[in-house]
Amino acid sequence: RSGQQKGVLMFAGTSTQPDVPEKVGDWMYLASFSDNVSAGSTGIFAAKDLGIKTAYLLKSSDNTYTENVPEYFAVTFEKYGGKVVGKGNFTFNQSDFGNIIAEIKSLPQEPDAIMTAAFEPDLPAFLRQARAAGIKSKIVGADGIDSPSFFAMGDLVEGTIVVSNRLPKPGSKYDELAARLGADH
Repeated sequence: RSGQQKGVLMFAGTSTQPDVPEKVGDWMYLASFSDNVSAGSTGIFAAKDLGIKTAYLLKSSDNTYTENVPEYFAVTFEKYGGKVVGKGNFTFNQSDFGNIIAEIKSLPQEPDAIMTAAFEPDLPAFLRQARAAGIKSKIVGADGIDSPSFFAMGDLVEGTIVVSNRLPKPGSKYDELAARLGADH
């Protein structure tokens, strides 16, 4: 019998999908932030604090994280005045992003930002190709892009915004941001 059937309290320590407790049952809880909260806060931050007006969503339906995080971002980004100007879908381990880059280049105006939850090796491959094609949009990403090899790309990642879970130090810039977003810390 499962832990749910036995009434065993369960915590998902690494799952961030908001529907996990509902799918499992009354005894399941998330121990970390959920994707809708994290990405939703990112949408507010992008629109209100960063002044980003337009965003393109880079998604993958290969897993729920890379598919849903940009959509959660879009909900609050648009609620706070931003506009999603396009969406591109990639597959994991895709080496050629030419079609997505062509779509971005064909927009009437380059988006202020490209929001994604992509991670290695896909995001570095996309970013190299986008920059080579002259796309200068900021990258707004979830915690999955926070890797040493991504940041080792030097100038290509300049201006990237990574939103991740962390505990703010009192008096820090992050503490100020958490207070503005209404985080209970």
